[in-house]
Amino acid sequence: AVVEKGKRLTRDEFKSKFRILDEYDITLKSYIEGKIGDFLEYFKSKYNFLEPLLRKRQGFEPKPLSRIDRVARNKELHFIGMVRDKLKAKSGHLIFRLEDLEAECTGLALKNDLKVLEQAKNIMPDEVLGIKAVKSNNDLVIIKEIIWPDIPQKRLRTIPEQLSIACISDTHVGSKMFLEKEFARFIAWLNGNRHSSVLYKPG
Repeated sequence: AVVEKGKRLTRDEFKSKFRILDEYDITLKSYIEGKIGDFLEYFKSKYNFLEPLLRKRQGFEPKPLSRIDRVARNKELHFIGMVRDKLKAKSGHLIFRLEDLEAECTGLALKNDLKVLEQAKNIMPDEVLGIKAVKSNNDLVIIKEIIWPDIPQKRLRTIPEQLSIACISDTHVGSKMFLEKEFARFIAWLNGNRHSSVLYKPG
């Protein structure tokens, strides 16, 4: 519904301006078969999307993990990696297996580094992160700072009307999880059938 000059307009009374983004329509255009190669492409796509966001962070100069053997022990290094595994050691440290598109390494969040450890507890598998670390032995690094990819802030474009919208996703149409009756009530409500017999009645 829209409020215009003190009057509440219904959907049919309001001349909306919108565009259907056909370029994002994947209906009947998905060729994924659920094979290993499909999953690899998915994770590669995720890494390639988030990696540029992390590179833009000031004071962060990431290098490929394939160069980790060139870094001297106890020297600082920056890199971008996807979390493949997360484990908790008996000692209380958190251990991460991190990888980019070329190589991998083991990252250690020390139990006595409370700030990093607290952040590390929230890390989930398959996250793409920026890491500032100190080189230890071989491919082992001690994590000193964790950087999450931020969405660039943009100035919001507004419209003069006071507009209410409803956003939905993951309706599971056709699956066992699909709530057909509830969805029918929602569609009736969208169509302005406030007194329809299919509408939800509390209690």
